[in-house]
Amino acid sequence: MASGASPRALAGVSEVPRGVHMRGRTGHPWPAPLRAVIAVVTSLHLLYLLAANLVLGTPLLAAAVNTDPYATAIRYASAWTIVPGRVEVTDFTLRFQDHNVQMLLSLDRAQLRVDLLALAEKRFHVTQLRAEGVSLRVRPKSDSVAGEERRMATFAPIPGFDDPPLRTKRDHEEATAAEAPPPRSAFWTLHLEDVSASMRELWLLEARWVGDGDVRGALRLAPMRELDVWPAELRLADGTLTVGGGVVLHVHQSTLDAEVHHVDTRVPKGLEILRFVDGRVQLRGVVASLGPLADLHAPPGLALGGEVGELAVDATLERGTLAQGSTGALSLADVRIGTTAASYRGPLALHADAEASPRIALVARSTSGRLETPGARASEARTAAQIVDAFVRIRFEAADLLDLPRGDAVLARVREAGVEVQRVSVADLGALAPFAPRGVTPEAGEAALAARASYDDRGLVGRLDVALGGARVRVGDVALATSGKLWLNLATTAPATSLSFPGSGADLSGLAVTAAGHREGDLAFAARVREATVSPATLAMTATTELRVAPGARVLRALPAFAGSTVPIPPWLARAAAGPEANAQLRLTRARDGRLDVHVSDARDGALRARGLVRTDARGGARGALLFEAGGLRAGVSFGDPRSGAPQEFVPLADEGWLAERVRALP
Repeated sequence: MASGASPRALAGVSEVPRGVHMRGRTGHPWPAPLRAVIAVVTSLHLLYLLAANLVLGTPLLAAAVNTDPYATAIRYASAWTIVPGRVEVTDFTLRFQDHNVQMLLSLDRAQLRVDLLALAEKRFHVTQLRAEGVSLRVRPKSDSVAGEERRMATFAPIPGFDDPPLRTKRDHEEATAAEAPPPRSAFWTLHLEDVSASMRELWLLEARWVGDGDVRGALRLAPMRELDVWPAELRLADGTLTVGGGVVLHVHQSTLDAEVHHVDTRVPKGLEILRFVDGRVQLRGVVASLGPLADLHAPPGLALGGEVGELAVDATLERGTLAQGSTGALSLADVRIGTTAASYRGPLALHADAEASPRIALVARSTSGRLETPGARASEARTAAQIVDAFVRIRFEAADLLDLPRGDAVLARVREAGVEVQRVSVADLGALAPFAPRGVTPEAGEAALAARASYDDRGLVGRLDVALGGARVRVGDVALATSGKLWLNLATTAPATSLSFPGSGADLSGLAVTAAGHREGDLAFAARVREATVSPATLAMTATTELRVAPGARVLRALPAFAGSTVPIPPWLARAAAGPEANAQLRLTRARDGRLDVHVSDARDGALRARGLVRTDARGGARGALLFEAGGLRAGVSFGDPRSGAPQEFVPLADEGWLAERVRALP
């Protein structure tokens, strides 16, 4: 060992001058202050992980939020966090209600960015949400289920809420409370931003959509206080729409854009919340069946069904009002509309347009279809009429969805309407019996008709053309048989005070009238009706009728006989009425009680003239008084069923005074 050498030098280790520090293998790479910061941050993160996951993984968070489960409640299967403010959750549900609605929001899986500082203010503020398997169920509350039992039974079930969803005493108190609104700190506020989620279910009232879709947007909800929905978009790629459990529509590529402007949720009731909504719906789909809709919404006694069709909607809503340009179209290959008495079956196309507010135009058209009535067996139906190219056009007020007319108010809101039927063919008039007025029974024959009519603020105008072939109709105890044509021109003034038939008429060949107990053909003639006018209170008609009879005695003998009278007709009247033709000026008046008066102002049959009155009703049957004149001879005939109390007599040399007296005496 060299003298003066240290052990470290002898070992080959260089000496470090005194005052110079060297980091050893076990030394620290960062200065002490930095090491302290790292230690604090690490400790805080570990503390956050422990505390946050303790809160999320136990009932602590749910207990803090569910302070008033009546209004708001949350549940989830699991939740955890690693990065502060970022949370992952599975099987999450949010249940909410106020005095108007109940709602259930479900997420299969979600990733959230939460504003942690807002939690101290009882605000659940999510700055970003990515979710999968979203389900939203919404149903309104009602005061009663009366008349809506079946429909409300199909509303979305929401666990924890009673069925059906009825308003409670608390709901009414909240709806009518006059005191200041509860402080914001009373309940938790939900605030969602930058939402992007995949949808699997949307259930609103009785309508349920299930399929593939996604939603984007933002909202803020303060229970029983405020609601905002900032521009949100719902896209439905493929799915099925059911109503009351029955499949109605297969949806393809549809979107819903909506914005709910700031609203105090305690104020609007039911659909009144539409006053705060702007949105646009674009929907296309294939119609599976209208049966489920009819089961819940068709009026009593009305059957509605339809198969295989298309639906297209492009509608914009502005504060509860349909914007001009909104359209909707429904096309069905086979629709059925009717009652137990009769129904329509065939193709049907409906088209609706929102015009300048507040008007909506609705057009219904059928290029071919048939009217059916019950057949001999309950399971059978027979075709009463074949329809070719018919359409109905209606313009009515109420583009405002909250002001849509219902019931009798529908007609009151109609501002313009039009109907046109190119042709209706009836192979068997007997099949139209369910549509005939009481006491009128079509029995046989065929017919073809065309019609058109329009209505606006100036009144109603229209025309009906009917062609008859071998028609047989029974009116009470009287049978009529004829062929020919009728044309009816309709006209009213606005407001409608009278209904007139200008230029209306009929050409009926071989018209035969037969009363019960009399020979067929007792009254056989051809008739031409010229003009008719109708008022609301009475049926008043003036007609010019041309009659061709042979021999004329049949007419005179049959008229009293129809009333059950046995008054003899003298031979000289029969000879005077033996001309080949006859004509008459008649005025018919029908009172509200059903009484029909036939005023004969001037009737000519050969050399015979007659005037008088014939009266009929259900109570007294037929009775009348007629004054006949031939040459210089006059005679009066008063006839009627003896049970009616009408006098029955033949009076030679009768005059105008006798006729006036007998007319006044008619019961």
